[in-house]
Amino acid sequence: MNIPKEYKLIAAMEFITAGGVIFSWMAYYLFPEVIQGSSAYRFQFDTPFPFLDVVLCLGLCLAGVALLKNQPRGPLLSLICALYLIYLGVIDVGIPFGQTIIAVSIIDIVSSGFVNLWCVVLGLYSILKLRKREM
Repeated sequence: MNIPKEYKLIAAMEFITAGGVIFSWMAYYLFPEVIQGSSAYRFQFDTPFPFLDVVLCLGLCLAGVALLKNQPRGPLLSLICALYLIYLGVIDVGIPFGQTIIAVSIIDIVSSGFVNLWCVVLGLYSILKLRKREM
């Protein structure tokens, strides 16, 4: 079974993303005083998202496994997750500005910017590499 190298790379990035999301939610619930202290608007905003992020993590893991097994549903699941990642990355940029709270710590800006950039770049890369070439 010949698995394209793009599938392997995208699957690895999907697993890393799922692990990062799970790690961030673990930190969010294990150390709420640190999260609340850094920027209270994010604490209020992020409260409803664990379920949706768990669904995303399951989708990313299923897509990664399907890509590594070269199953036909792998690219489709990856594309669905890619669209969600782009949405997540773009909407998260607008949250501080929509709440008119821009004075956050530099660490929050850098980490949030990295996560948003990762989501958008992974989403776009996945779409570009997995779309059907013959139309």
